Amino acid sequence: MNKKLKQIKKLYIFFQKGKIPVLVQHEVNPSLDLNSRENYLYFTLPPCINFQRNSPAMWKSALLTWQDSKTRYLFFPEEVVKQRRSKIQKDLLKYKLALQKNKHTDIWITISLMRLAILRKLACTIKALRFVRSLRVWSS
Repeated sequence: MNKKLKQIKKLYIFFQKGKIPVLVQHEVNPSLDLNSRENYLYFTLPPCINFQRNSPAMWKSALLTWQDSKTRYLFFPEEVVKQRRSKIQKDLLKYKLALQKNKHTDIWITISLMRLAILRKLACTIKALRFVRSLRVWSS
């Protein structure tokens, strides 16, 4: 038998016997509705500051931040933009969601502003489409 194939089989047997350590959980899920806006925001905002760090630790921090009613606002761009930078920074650091005090705070605020702008543009587009649709109904 090929040497590589023997090594692969040996690794597989070790894995089956539980001799290869595996992460219990990578992303810590707060059990949100999969189709909800909250789920989308929860799983897309933290990766924006997940570079050069331990991902499981980041997700644990994200969950703790989500579970705290005083820091949950961080996941809602429309709430982030209402806060002072110092408060956002303090709250991002509370459960170590942010590790780089200034850089991660700036990224989080920037992403929140961009998402808010996109949401507002989308809302305007939807209003415009509804208005145009109402004109068509009225004129027919």
